[in-house]
Amino acid sequence: MNDVNEASPPPGSTPGEGDVAQLEPAALTPGSPLLTAEQAAARLEEGLALYRQGSLGEAIRVLTQAQQGFFALGHLAPLAQCLLAQGRVYRDLGQLEKAVQQFAQASSLARQAGNHKAVVEALNLEASVLSIQGEHARALECLGEGLAAARRLGLAETQANILNNTGQVHLALGDYARALEHLKAAYELFSSLGLNSRGSISNLVNLGMLYQRLGDSARALELFEQALAASREAGDQLAQTAVLNNLANLYLGKGEWAKARTLFQRALSKARQLGLRQFEVDNLDGLGQVYTALGQHPQALRTHAQTLSIARTLGDREGEVDALLNLGRSHLAMGRFEQALGPLQEALSLAQSLGNRRSAYEAHECLCEAHRGLGRFEQALEHHQEFHRLEREVFNEESERRTRQLSVQFDLQRARNEAEMYRLRTELEQKAREEAEAKVRERTRELEEAHLEVVNRLALAAEYRDDATGEHTRRVGRLSALIARTLGWPDPDVALLQSAARLHDVGKIGIPDAILLKPGRLSPPEFALMRQHTHIGSQILSGGNSKLLQMAQEIALAHHERWDGTGYPLGLAGEQIPLSARIVAVADVLDALLNERPYKPAWPLERAVEELERQGGRQFDPAVVRACLEVIRQGMLEEGAPE
Repeated sequence: MNDVNEASPPPGSTPGEGDVAQLEPAALTPGSPLLTAEQAAARLEEGLALYRQGSLGEAIRVLTQAQQGFFALGHLAPLAQCLLAQGRVYRDLGQLEKAVQQFAQASSLARQAGNHKAVVEALNLEASVLSIQGEHARALECLGEGLAAARRLGLAETQANILNNTGQVHLALGDYARALEHLKAAYELFSSLGLNSRGSISNLVNLGMLYQRLGDSARALELFEQALAASREAGDQLAQTAVLNNLANLYLGKGEWAKARTLFQRALSKARQLGLRQFEVDNLDGLGQVYTALGQHPQALRTHAQTLSIARTLGDREGEVDALLNLGRSHLAMGRFEQALGPLQEALSLAQSLGNRRSAYEAHECLCEAHRGLGRFEQALEHHQEFHRLEREVFNEESERRTRQLSVQFDLQRARNEAEMYRLRTELEQKAREEAEAKVRERTRELEEAHLEVVNRLALAAEYRDDATGEHTRRVGRLSALIARTLGWPDPDVALLQSAARLHDVGKIGIPDAILLKPGRLSPPEFALMRQHTHIGSQILSGGNSKLLQMAQEIALAHHERWDGTGYPLGLAGEQIPLSARIVAVADVLDALLNERPYKPAWPLERAVEELERQGGRQFDPAVVRACLEVIRQGMLEEGAPE
């Protein structure tokens, strides 16, 4: 086991800092006897037990007695533990500056005492407060140093807690790929240790929040309910309060107002009983949004005003921005445009100072509405333009990040497949060839099925952007398979095309909704941006070794090329266009014609057939058109492709 003396001190610390002589403990009670070492240790244990029960005020009182005893005795190591416990309580009470001070002093004392485990714990706890304060870069620095030290010391549970907290910071930053990586690593470590601790419960909550942001509400609900059951089993009131708040936010996002209101009220009641001011901010914010959704505007106004007051008291600047925005929205909902200007302008200034562009463009949007309501159309236009500029910047960045994350997921899946195949090939040298080859075939089939599941989910993720049912990609896949079968393709290639065709529009995941869902004709700049979905799709699917991904990539890139060479993105003509893309081009257009879109009603089959015939030799390969018409003539269009 490596010694943590190798770890460098935190930024700004100096040798000797935190010496007992420099520490400022709570004042001793006049006339109170000094505690023995045993009595001080007993007070520390009692204070920790009270904290776990959620009795925060009583915990501070008892921990202060322990601190006085250890301070008088000059016992550095237990004094550091006492400061860590006090810091936790202050953090949960929302007294963040006090919490940071306690953690910094504890870290310095623990270094002097050679208590390396306490140093790691202090770094982890300090990071948790820095994250709340929005100082994510500093938080990640502390967590990185703490994780390296915890690994050297072999502290498995501490590693799990730090990995969980690191994932939480990446979640706050919107980096979902890294968040998932760290949160899953923490989950696996907690599971291997068989722990039902506050850290493991927090890990379930963070995973639930991640899946909620990725749009998987069912998985998020499952994780939140697991966390709630675990917190009840552990008797952890504070953890229960946090889980109830997350459940409430989940139902708020789903528009289930009654459930959301009940859960927010339960969580708020628990937070007030435990004195958890930070939790009050979160629950009041959600409750105010519910009141707004239910049209109870005066009640929403009072709730958001209360949220703002508490957030300012705690120094919770992100919470203050949210409260100001919601306060302004409540005034707008009541038609009080002049009263809305003050909080909205303040929210804009604060969001800009924090670098929070999402909140900034939301403030511009609301300010536009307020000025328009007051008849100040020039100011309204200025805010409207800023709203669209910032929204476009944020959306483009998030689209790029989603594309990178999807590529990372595919790369990870490919790496796992290759690693598994290598392991099985090694088995061929150690076991009978026939038995090992049978295992390879079976495992390959399982891996292909898993890969196909990832592909199908990715297709739906793109399709749900402009088709709430997600059926368009399935129909295009079925029709493409029928056309290929009619053209004489062998069955394995037909099945491959049916899956690959579903990914033809995966690149639309990177196109803004304002363009993708526009009901009218696109302007030239908008159409140029829409064309980018072919390149985006090709980039997401590039580098794959499987035939499925290779075919899907050529389809995504070339399904808008035209037989006469006037298509995009490369201007290919005739047989320069891959046959798979030529087939999907016909299937895609026919399905689009036969079904309603934001910009057109559904066409009757006769009119759609006429359009296909007219475009044969121009937009489409004539042979593919003939095969498609044969599919229609035989009545197979509604039956679907054989499995």
